[in-house]
Amino acid sequence: MVCLAAASTCLLGRADDGWSKPFAEARYRPYRTPGMFMNDFRFVKVGDTYYAFFLQIPRCVGQDRFWGDGRSYGVARSKNLLEWQLYGVAACPVRHQWADRAIHSGNAVYDPGRATCFLYYTGVGTKRQGVGLATSTDMEHWVMAPDILLEYPDRWSPDARQQAISAAFAGRTYEFLPGGDPYVFSEKVDGFHWMWVQSQVFYDHGDHADGGLLLFRSRELDRGWQFDRIVFPPGIYERYEVPFVWKHGDRYFLYVGGVLEDLKKAPPAHLETIKALDPWLVDPGKPRQSVNLLFESTDIRGPWKPVPGGPVMKYPDHPWSPHFYVWNILQGPVGEDCIFAWSGDTLGKPYPLRYEADGRLEIGQPVDRWATP
Repeated sequence: MVCLAAASTCLLGRADDGWSKPFAEARYRPYRTPGMFMNDFRFVKVGDTYYAFFLQIPRCVGQDRFWGDGRSYGVARSKNLLEWQLYGVAACPVRHQWADRAIHSGNAVYDPGRATCFLYYTGVGTKRQGVGLATSTDMEHWVMAPDILLEYPDRWSPDARQQAISAAFAGRTYEFLPGGDPYVFSEKVDGFHWMWVQSQVFYDHGDHADGGLLLFRSRELDRGWQFDRIVFPPGIYERYEVPFVWKHGDRYFLYVGGVLEDLKKAPPAHLETIKALDPWLVDPGKPRQSVNLLFESTDIRGPWKPVPGGPVMKYPDHPWSPHFYVWNILQGPVGEDCIFAWSGDTLGKPYPLRYEADGRLEIGQPVDRWATP
């Protein structure tokens, strides 16, 4: 097996590259692998140790290839969620395997009954793409499954429509093409594991707001995934990406990144719809057209509604609020839920999350050190 992921020996890129500049303060940068671009962090806890999984590619390839071929899933570990140590690579492109070009976003689940960590990722190959799986029983040695767990149709193939998932939502039928960012909930609910997948509607003519989100289910983590339902139909955003789900009390919360990639090409009526939701979304000074969205439900399958005051979530102190992106909710050492997110091309420091009596979620100031229990 030949791994195409390069070691982190390249020279560090400029400190003022496009994403890193506004996050230069040390308090926004608790972890970065030397010589690597990094993004889309995910976490599991095993015993008393936290493990962070992140996409990475050597900085020497240049910023214009940040999303290109050769990306892999790196691993770091920590005892306190503030100080991290590089711990290896969990998945990478492999020659002569189906995912021979790149690894993209996913997430990890630890199954204590099987003493195994399951890392789900979007694998991109020369001929195929879909959800891939890597497993480990010691968090150091990883085995990549030889075949696809859930295959994505090729959007540009002549038979794409025949491969699309056809399903109804609110009385209308859509044809969806699953496209990436698989997120698997941390435990079984109602006898099933649940996976959310970013998807796009199949159109002959194309559309500016064709993003959707699909839900899949399986009784086993490593096989048997089947389509369950549409979570979000197309509406405002081009993509609902990098989902994350957690539970607090009797409520489930669903985070997604809403992507508005090219507003210059959006129809005027669509821009007015976006502006009515939040004028910040169409602010030309905003560096990247992606936003943090938060929804809630009493059922893990939905329906989902915006949290009170949402769905757009903003930070109290961030210079480009709410760019701090790709949420994870982890419980800190003193029992408080905190947001861990991607800051520039580094792991950002935790932001405490408070659940108010009126149902609102309030984001506190970033944590430099944990309070004494």
